Amino acid sequence: MKAGAVSRKYLPFRVKSILNAMDAGQRLCKSLRLKGTGETEITFHFEPSGRRVGSKSAQAAIETGLLTPLGDGLFEEELSQTWRMG
Repeated sequence: MKAGAVSRKYLPFRVKSILNAMDAGQRLCKSLRLKGTGETEITFHFEPSGRRVGSKSAQAAIETGLLTPLGDGLFEEELSQTWRMG
């Protein structure tokens, strides 16, 4: 387990589900979606499956410290857009 990472034992079910999918080879990806009102919304999905992931659960999974950002954000100071296990 990475230093500062949270133990899986105490995580919510949906966060554990995300981590299990990532153990199986999925990557967690963040993207923006333009809503009909003109506002943008942050969404998450798995690659390569394309399965959607709830934003709150995805953010909680990222905050566990168990995921590694791939550093593919548009700007250096921005968070990554893709995370992998480990």
